Amino acid sequence: MSTYDNDPHFVASLGAALTKERADGHNSAYLEDFAAAFTKSYAEGRIAYRLRCKAIIESPEAKGREVQAKHLALETDMTAEQAIALLRTMASSSSIGARAAETIISRPL
Repeated sequence: MSTYDNDPHFVASLGAALTKERADGHNSAYLEDFAAAFTKSYAEGRIAYRLRCKAIIESPEAKGREVQAKHLALETDMTAEQAIALLRTMASSSSIGARAAETIISRPL
């Protein structure tokens, strides 16, 4: 079952194109081949996208930077490697909290 089997717009468009080609007496094999190749490519792209998001969000660098990791995974076109490298440069919420606590503790009363 392809990724597009549940996409009503794709199914309707492809179905209409195949029906028209057959009604016009054309050989629709090229269109069927295109649909199969396109569907396979789309499915592979979705898998790659999910793996990229997972790599970013579940990386050790994302700990304490969950909001930033989610943003980098879902809202940018960075590779997982680029996003993780950027996360390394960001302060984590735990380090910010530790610094704030250190500042409060070190202040004289």
